[in-house]
Amino acid sequence: MASQCLRNRNHLLRFSTFRIALDARLRLEIVTIQWVSGTKRRWSADCSRGGVRSSQGFTLFELLIVTALISILSAVAIPTLQESTRRNSVWTASEMIGTQVRQARLKAISRNKSFRLRFDCPAAGQFRILEVTGDSTIDNATTRCAQQQTHDSGVYVMPTNVSYGTPPVLTVNSRGVFSSSGSIPATITVTYGTYSSRQLSVSATGQINFAVY
Repeated sequence: MASQCLRNRNHLLRFSTFRIALDARLRLEIVTIQWVSGTKRRWSADCSRGGVRSSQGFTLFELLIVTALISILSAVAIPTLQESTRRNSVWTASEMIGTQVRQARLKAISRNKSFRLRFDCPAAGQFRILEVTGDSTIDNATTRCAQQQTHDSGVYVMPTNVSYGTPPVLTVNSRGVFSSSGSIPATITVTYGTYSSRQLSVSATGQINFAVY
């Protein structure tokens, strides 16, 4: 705007040039005299102080309206986002357990050995697939989860704030048949606090069924 205003004002200026021939000591010299003359006029409406002020920033009222709209949208979106996060955590955890149940059965059949899926092993919210060695002093030791046999799995950790209650110990033999310290089919319920839960069951043949979620 400022540069435009200067152009608007500058167009009022007129340049006049006169050339005067002077004879000084038989030499002809050309002296150029140039000056600027102008006509005083008022600034245009766009360049006036009122015009410039009318196009600057936002008013306080406009800022308050935008702030109120942002607050309303946040109040609606944040609970929805939190619920989505909780459901995603439950889904991820239950799928991870289901995957390791299938993995335990595959290991048992391919290695012709029995394996156990133990929860809260070695700590709460963690689980492992452990080889059944046949030696009760090893398999039933209270420190078994902290030990590492040849075909043991690593430690799988549940997502933050997700739990699975008190699931049974699942054992799968070399034929791929499951038994449980509880009942068969074995039921495991994965929950996120009191907000969201998903249930899965494991049959004797290793079939996994997920409840509607």
